[in-house]
Amino acid sequence: MRRLIIVRVLLTFSAAMLVARQGVATTFSNAGSITINDYAAATPYPSSILVSGLGGSIGDVNVSLNGLSHPYPSDISILLVGPSSQRLLLMSHCGDAYSASSLNLTFDDSAPSLMPVSAPLQSGSFRPSQYFTVPTFPAPSPAGPYGTTLSVFDGSNPNGTWSLFVVDTAFLHVGLISGGWSLDLATVPEPSSLVLFGPALMIWLVRVRGRTCRGQERLF
Repeated sequence: MRRLIIVRVLLTFSAAMLVARQGVATTFSNAGSITINDYAAATPYPSSILVSGLGGSIGDVNVSLNGLSHPYPSDISILLVGPSSQRLLLMSHCGDAYSASSLNLTFDDSAPSLMPVSAPLQSGSFRPSQYFTVPTFPAPSPAGPYGTTLSVFDGSNPNGTWSLFVVDTAFLHVGLISGGWSLDLATVPEPSSLVLFGPALMIWLVRVRGRTCRGQERLF
C-alpha cells in the first residue's frame, strides 16, 4: 500500500514540476482600434494593457495584432515595452509594398519563420522580425537598444502596464489595427516555492521508508 502511495506522490510531483516549467497562459487584451497615421505616431500612442493578479514570473510571452491593414506595410514599425521597461521590436520594414488587409498576426519565439521582407504578409504566427535600419520612435517611447526576441521579458514581473508603440516611418499611406492587440502571458512559480517543496517531499519519503523498513517491508 505504501509503495503505491509513494509512486502516486512521485507522479504527482513530477506532473506539478512539468506544469511549473511550462507555465499556464493567461490572455489580456485591448480591443480598441489603433489608427496608423501617415509618417507619424499612431493613435493612441501608446496603446496599453494593464496586467494584474498574476503570480510568479514570466516564462513565455506571445503577442497578437488583430485586423492589421496598410497599403504599404513596410512603413510600419511596432515596439512592445513591458512593465519593467524591457523593450522588443516586434516588426519593422516587413512586407514591402504589398497591401495588407485585415491580417491577424501572432508573434511567438517558437514560430517557424520570420515575417517576409519582400513578399506579401499573411495571417499567421511569426517570430519578431526587423529588417534594415532600426527605426526611431518618438517620445514617450523609450530609446533603444531593443530586444529581438520575446524572451527579453522572461523572468520579470508580468504585472503592470504593457505598452505598444506603433509608428509609420514614411509618407503617403495610413493604416489601421482594427481589433487592437492581446498578450498571452505564461508565468512560472518563483524558484523559492519549488526549492521549499522539493526538500519537504524528500523528508516525507525518508520518514515513510524508515517506518516501512522497521515493519519488515523494504521499498528501496
